[in-house]
Amino acid sequence: MTEDKLQFYLVDAISPEPFSGCGTALVEAARVPHRGRRLKLARALGQPVCGFYSTNGQKLQVEWYSPERPVKNSLTGLAAAVSLLAERPEPVEVEAEGQDFVQLQVEKREGHRCGVSLSVKQIEFAPFRYSRDLLAGALGLDRYTMPDHWPLWQVGAASWTLVVPVMNVEAMGAVRPDYDSIGRLCRKIGVERCTLYTWQGNAEMRLRTFAPLRGIFEQPASAASAIAAAALAVKEKALPITPPSTELYVLQGVETGRTCRCRLIAEHSPAEIRSVELKTEARIAGSGEFFSTG
Repeated sequence: MTEDKLQFYLVDAISPEPFSGCGTALVEAARVPHRGRRLKLARALGQPVCGFYSTNGQKLQVEWYSPERPVKNSLTGLAAAVSLLAERPEPVEVEAEGQDFVQLQVEKREGHRCGVSLSVKQIEFAPFRYSRDLLAGALGLDRYTMPDHWPLWQVGAASWTLVVPVMNVEAMGAVRPDYDSIGRLCRKIGVERCTLYTWQGNAEMRLRTFAPLRGIFEQPASAASAIAAAALAVKEKALPITPPSTELYVLQGVETGRTCRCRLIAEHSPAEIRSVELKTEARIAGSGEFFSTG
């Protein structure tokens, strides 16, 4: 009988200060070769995102898991992974394999933290073709607090997000979702998460993100959600736009106690969005070991 130690790291992504943003677990892929064991470990670590990573020069390969299942893409996880690799002596600009539409830059800073710039070049939009009344019911939201004149769309930025308007901060805080209903709706329309947005001032959005299909009741912060909401706001001219670029801010994690604020810059013409860049920080929050026998 032998005992094996398996090291993992916890990185807070989209985290301008300690214990904010979205917790991400990272493990070297070679140490956990079997997918079934990876899913068990992702569940045990209990973070919204868990990545099993390997590197080949400047190529970063990651297999992503939520507590519920493997997932194809994670922008939040990428921000965490490149921040962890920035602790190494090799160059810190990493191109992630299979993520040709995402551009990453990392700037190492003091205190096990990094500045992260994450830019998505391909953003897609699809109309929401189902009942707003049923959606409001599934979200536990009074229908009158979902303004009809505010945009409600499905937005693809690495993965798909349903972006839903809420009238004000008070209404957003009162949301009590039926997670089974939200999960069924997300599966039916082909999105990974449902993100609510409202406005605080002229150029700051506040978000809440629910991802029951991934086994995440409420995700404190999501890079995909922030980019999707910002892209939709610029597309629909929901704030004063200033081509060729418009800047705004997104606040997330208030209701979960992991408040974080990030800056977004949309590059666009009056008719087309070319890219949306998210600027934030990520920091190594801790590390640990699992013990297994075999």
